[in-house]
Amino acid sequence: MDHFKDYNDTYGHAAGDVMLRDLVTAIRAELRTGDVIARWGGDEFALALPGCDLEQAQTISSRLLRLVPGGQTVSIGLTQALAQDTPAGSDRASRHGPLHSKGWRPQPGQDLRGPTGAGPGPR
Repeated sequence: MDHFKDYNDTYGHAAGDVMLRDLVTAIRAELRTGDVIARWGGDEFALALPGCDLEQAQTISSRLLRLVPGGQTVSIGLTQALAQDTPAGSDRASRHGPLHSKGWRPQPGQDLRGPTGAGPGPR
């Protein structure tokens, strides 16, 4: 979530925890059987979408952008691991750049905010 620290500082950690739980609950409802969401850091999450190519992941990402509670925003990056990718290849990618990655940016004018009215909004 973008600017999550500011949200916590403004509304308190309890409100931030509620927002994170609401976000994860909403995302889980959109995922397919076998997809995985994991908390990567304080306000960062990783999704594993097995059997999903980059185009499908972009479609899913666009749907997830509409789920962000409290008028907050998120940034989404996409990468694709192929069956032939190995841990050794991943190590090489970390030193030389990703082997199979593609940046994704929203379309011009695309609203990246979640639905309004779902709790306190941004300052």
